[in-house]
Amino acid sequence: TVGGGKPKMKWHFAQSGWPASKLGPVPATEDELSDLVDQLQDKKTEVYKKIVTEVAQARPGVLEMMDDVLERPDIAAGICSAATRGGFDQVVNSVVMHERLSRFDCIIAGDDVP
Repeated sequence: TVGGGKPKMKWHFAQSGWPASKLGPVPATEDELSDLVDQLQDKKTEVYKKIVTEVAQARPGVLEMMDDVLERPDIAAGICSAATRGGFDQVVNSVVMHERLSRFDCIIAGDDVP
């Protein structure tokens, strides 16, 4: 399995061919390939943030489970996601809310890890 948005895009395009797009012609160099993937990832994050702001909600029972765990001083609680920080922050801020987030011991997004 290929992880993460950018590695998945690079793998997919390597298998299926690199696209010409509104962003320009088919990339010819490794730097151009990376630039295209960066631009596509940025656009995907922008669209994702808009969708999350408008419609995202927690699955039934998730917030209650978080609250139960956060009430227990004997359990360290964290949130971890493979999503980029930009998209991840939008989700947790919209769904989990700041007051609850401030009580977690650790919050990590995919691009926080090298």
